[in-house]
Amino acid sequence: MSLDRFSELYYMAAEARAVLGLTEHSFQYWVKAGKIKKRKRPGRRQGAYLKSEVDKLAQRIESAMLIDEEEEVFRQATLNDIEEELDLANLVFGQRAYDTRIPRREFLAKNPETTFHLYDRESLVACINLVPLKHEAILEFREGKRGWLFSTDLIEQFVPGKPLECIIIDMITTPTVPPDKREHYGMRLLMGIADKLREWGDRGVHIISVHASGSTEQGRKILATAGFQKIAELGNRFIFELDITNSSLKLLKPYKDAFAQWQKEHTTS
Repeated sequence: MSLDRFSELYYMAAEARAVLGLTEHSFQYWVKAGKIKKRKRPGRRQGAYLKSEVDKLAQRIESAMLIDEEEEVFRQATLNDIEEELDLANLVFGQRAYDTRIPRREFLAKNPETTFHLYDRESLVACINLVPLKHEAILEFREGKRGWLFSTDLIEQFVPGKPLECIIIDMITTPTVPPDKREHYGMRLLMGIADKLREWGDRGVHIISVHASGSTEQGRKILATAGFQKIAELGNRFIFELDITNSSLKLLKPYKDAFAQWQKEHTTS
């Protein structure tokens, strides 16, 4: 087959990834899972991918993006959901994600209101771990300690009236969709957390700050869009803080109004 004819029929890996809007890690996962068929070229180490198949898959992905958002469900996770969360984390972080199985379960057992999932047509597409910690742990997080390494003895509960500082350990969105859809899932996740914050505000839960780290460009973009401020750079990890008390972010207004009403009622009583 001539080179021109080959180029008409096949994509190389980088070309196929670009058409599908996938990262290299996600692309290789799809190849191993059999969703994308790799053709071997005689005498060549690099594989090739039939354009007709890749283009058809890209159309299916684009169609999925048009699904009504009513198909998306945000809910609090349970211990039974941890394995599904680990599979999603594996898509982003690789096999090392499974090393966090025990702390994920222990954290959720210690405080059942720390993990939230977003589903699109019953498929887990995003998750977030929002954990209240004692102040000494917050200081360690700001200096670079990773969230899953903390002892469960440092985890607080979402109780009324007590000022709480939280960290986001993982905020994961599936890499198996185009970047725009993935960014949408990230913002939808934050909107779900905003609704949960309002519920906590009704209960008198006083959250004064949320900290997070961003080690990818997309993660940092989502945090910045959500009003987080960068406070430190630790290699390729950026540490962010959302000062809820002093923030004027509209997303937080329902929570702050709800908490202010709780304070008013309980101060009066």
